[in-house]
Amino acid sequence: MKVLYFLIIYKNPEIVERIVTSLQSERSLFLIHVDKNSKLDFSRLRRYSNVHFTSFRFPTPWGGPELALAVYEGLKEIQSCNWDYVCLLSESDYPVKRPEYIADFLNVSQKDHILINPLPCNNPLEIPGGHWLEGGRRRTECYALRLTPKQIATIEPKRFDIGNLRQIAKTLRYKPNKIFNALNILFAYPKRLKTTDVLCGGHLWFFLTRKTTDVIIKYCDSHPEFLEDSKNTQCLDEIFFPTIVNQVVEDKSLISRNILRYISWENNGSSSPKDITLEESDIIDQCIENPGILFIRKISDEQICDYVDERLGHHNISF
Repeated sequence: MKVLYFLIIYKNPEIVERIVTSLQSERSLFLIHVDKNSKLDFSRLRRYSNVHFTSFRFPTPWGGPELALAVYEGLKEIQSCNWDYVCLLSESDYPVKRPEYIADFLNVSQKDHILINPLPCNNPLEIPGGHWLEGGRRRTECYALRLTPKQIATIEPKRFDIGNLRQIAKTLRYKPNKIFNALNILFAYPKRLKTTDVLCGGHLWFFLTRKTTDVIIKYCDSHPEFLEDSKNTQCLDEIFFPTIVNQVVEDKSLISRNILRYISWENNGSSSPKDITLEESDIIDQCIENPGILFIRKISDEQICDYVDERLGHHNISF
């Protein structure tokens, strides 16, 4: 069983190297995508023979389609490599199990670990206080118009209702010089295509089998309209892979909703996890001892890495 760890990164090169070193094993491979806008130096990672960088670098701004598309293009690049599972990580995910344990766990599981909730759904990420506007319809039936780094208007063509009126007002508030773009979408754009039977929402962060990733690539190759229409979606990373895995995996018993990581959420409906601190060492200990938790998210302090590594040195957790 070989596990390929696919890291989508932008910052914290020291923590990224800690992640790579903690997962080093004869059964581990690494693929790294560095955000095009990152100015940081990740070249130290090249000294590891099992670490490879993507041949491309996409900018991955919040809410845009680029993050999901970078993952998809990365999956295409690794098709010629020898691996059995792909684990998607960021620089904020840290392992709380040894790589041998992770490989053994996945070898027994043989399932895709990804959260999938069919839309419409008010809270497909299942986070405290989470809410998707109109059950996600504004993401899937509207065109996304970037206003600012953290603001996107979602406008549905030829629909004149309070929802679209709010989005026009949002455009005037945050980016008035894009009002003509917004009106063009409203009056002139065609309705978006329904390119799959069921649209789904969920977390981007997954563990997928080789078989499933192969089928994903084949599906997108034979359905270019799905890939093209997806580019219009706000926060595509929370829809693309849940939708396509649900579409291509016929035996739903082979899909586990357990994404095998603990995520620390603010209890305010935010879709951005909060940083785990050493004040939560009891939670970290519980994650280390829990056989079904392989990673914790999110971390930005090397002291957390030190603490986990020290605790793992005193725990003999075997699968």
